[in-house]
Amino acid sequence: MTEHYTEAFVLDKTDFREHDGMVRLYTEELGKISARARGLKKILSKSSAHLEPFNVVRVRLMHMKSGYFQIIDVLPHHEISVRNKKKSARHCGVLLAMAEFIDRMTRELHPDQYLWHMIKRLAEVEVDEATMYRFLLKAFGFDPQYATCNACACANVAHFLHDDHGFYCAECASKTGANAVSLV
Repeated sequence: MTEHYTEAFVLDKTDFREHDGMVRLYTEELGKISARARGLKKILSKSSAHLEPFNVVRVRLMHMKSGYFQIIDVLPHHEISVRNKKKSARHCGVLLAMAEFIDRMTRELHPDQYLWHMIKRLAEVEVDEATMYRFLLKAFGFDPQYATCNACACANVAHFLHDDHGFYCAECASKTGANAVSLV
C-alpha cells in the first residue's frame, strides 16, 4: 500500500454501496483518478462537504493492494476559497463545464503539471466558458489560435468537437449535429 498526499480538483462524486462514494479527482501528482471515500453518505461525515464537485482540496490517498485508491483525509484548500467560487451561478456553470471537459479529455493516472496549474488558475478566477475552453484546449495541446476547420479548412474556428478532437467553423459545426463546445 502506497500513501499519497496531494492537492486535487474534485471532478465528480457518485454513490457507491450503502454509505460510501466514488469521487473522481484530478490530482497534482497522479492526474485523474477515481477514489473510494468510506462513509461519505453518512450524516456525520466530515469529508462529504469538501468532496463536492469544483472544490480544490488537499487529500491523503492510499493506493490499496487491490488496485483502487481510498481517500483517508480531506482538507479544504485555503488559498482557493470555496465561498468565493459559490457566489456566482455563472461561475458555477463554468466550473461544471470545466469538470466535465477535463473528465472527458483526460485518462486515468496521466499527470500533467501544466494542466494542473491551469485548472488551479481557472478555479480561482471568474472567466466565461469560451475563455475557459480556450485555456484548457491549449493545455491539452490543441491551441485554437493555430487551428483550421476540419471540414472546410477555413482559419476562423468557432467550435471544438471532443469526439474527433477537431476544430470547426460555425457553419461546419452546425452541420455535424454533435455536441461541440463553443470557443466564441
